[in-house]
Amino acid sequence: MSAKKTHLARHERAALGALVRRLHQRYGGDLERVVLFGSKARGDFNSESDLDVLVVVSMRSGEYRRYWNEIVDIACDVELEYNVVISPIIKEAAIYAKMRSQGLLLTRNIEQDGVSLWMTPPSARS
Repeated sequence: MSAKKTHLARHERAALGALVRRLHQRYGGDLERVVLFGSKARGDFNSESDLDVLVVVSMRSGEYRRYWNEIVDIACDVELEYNVVISPIIKEAAIYAKMRSQGLLLTRNIEQDGVSLWMTPPSARS
């Protein structure tokens, strides 16, 4: 996974930084990963391209809807503040790990082309 963000405009980098900070403030150690993927990560974007962002969070069973609503609200606030379009994909950590182990196309693309914005070290995960 790449660590570069060279294809992004200054306001997009600022928006992603704000998104990660707000997610980390809200979820702390439960926030496992935030990854930019898609055309903006690969560099083959156009003027209509959005910021595709994977958010991986540890959560208890039955909490997905609440987490989804909160994360989408945070993303919407950042969109309005920075004039960007963010398309979050929100996955529970164990489900994303299973998707990776199954080699699903989405996870292969994220792992190959994605730009890591945040990753909690395994020793710090709750």
